[in-house]
Amino acid sequence: MPALIAAIRDRFGRIDAVEYGPISGDQGFTAATKLDAATLEGLIPLLLLTPVEVVRAVLPEWTERGDGAFLLTHGYSAAQPIPHLSGVGPVMAAARNYLYSLNGELAGTGVYAGTLAIGAMIERSEIAESATLSAADAEALANFPVVDPDDLAEHYWDMYTERDRVERFHPEPPATQANAG
Repeated sequence: MPALIAAIRDRFGRIDAVEYGPISGDQGFTAATKLDAATLEGLIPLLLLTPVEVVRAVLPEWTERGDGAFLLTHGYSAAQPIPHLSGVGPVMAAARNYLYSLNGELAGTGVYAGTLAIGAMIERSEIAESATLSAADAEALANFPVVDPDDLAEHYWDMYTERDRVERFHPEPPATQANAG
């Protein structure tokens, strides 16, 4: 990761923000009843270890400057377990836990760490367009909302500029919507 960050700095100069949201069609859901250690072990490098190493690579620059933002994307199953949509959820939950700790430790430094929990399929995404969903995945996702990636970009921008909370949800979970009204 340090070499990748160095290459980015060489090409673009300083790094102001990093958005890390690595899910593609290669990471599928696994029912909890079928989940095994090998599946989790395969997800840990991408979903947990890499974001930690990205932060380690940019944090010295950001703390010295007193500004920077790390925005982590995870699925709603990291915050609220959903039957049949396990696998990535437990590993993303570990990354979410790390992000919450990081946010608290960075309070008052000018450096921000926040996370966006997405509880929907993303239009035009690899997963949304994938025709290889298993029957169980397709059934579990059938009632999921679909969101526009432009709306997600607005959330990231707001998170970057406002820095007022550690986590946002899109769309808002039903309990939050009820409490807001």
